[in-house]
Amino acid sequence: MTNRDRPSFLRLVSDGASRTSTPAAAPPRLGDVYQHAWQPTLFPDFNPRLAVAIDLDTLPKEDFVEIIERIRPRAIIDLRVIPRFDYAGFNRRVAFDFFAHVGSSYFDFTGDVGVKDDRDAKLNPAFVTDYVQTKVCRSKTACGPLVFLLGGREADDEYVPLLAQHLSADEAEWQWLRA
Repeated sequence: MTNRDRPSFLRLVSDGASRTSTPAAAPPRLGDVYQHAWQPTLFPDFNPRLAVAIDLDTLPKEDFVEIIERIRPRAIIDLRVIPRFDYAGFNRRVAFDFFAHVGSSYFDFTGDVGVKDDRDAKLNPAFVTDYVQTKVCRSKTACGPLVFLLGGREADDEYVPLLAQHLSADEAEWQWLRA
């Protein structure tokens, strides 16, 4: 399969602030994304308000590596109950070395706050946002780009818009992509 044959793996995510009574359409895929004024290319050199939600249960390793290499996030926040990096030729040591190589800090949210089950109330987007603001950003200024690693229930179509809404509540809106 050539790169042109591969399906798009990113889509924009709404924070839900402009919801109407009609059901929202699915977020657009990569080919439907328009460029923002701050975004001359798909992956800008630096955008402190960029957040990317990645479903590692479905995204191929090559796409994951490409996303991380291109956006070089300041922080990678893992929301999976069981953080695994067992792709072919990839493991935790290789993943952490790779994150360090691109200048990203890794945060194991579920381990830090003691989440044992994907139904734990600590996975509430408001709680995650508080963690990001206090442990990751450590201030109210923009601290992105950020990557959120998802799996299981957190990867559903309702969780990411809620997370986007909560993260944008205090300050200017974040630009969200979903892979």
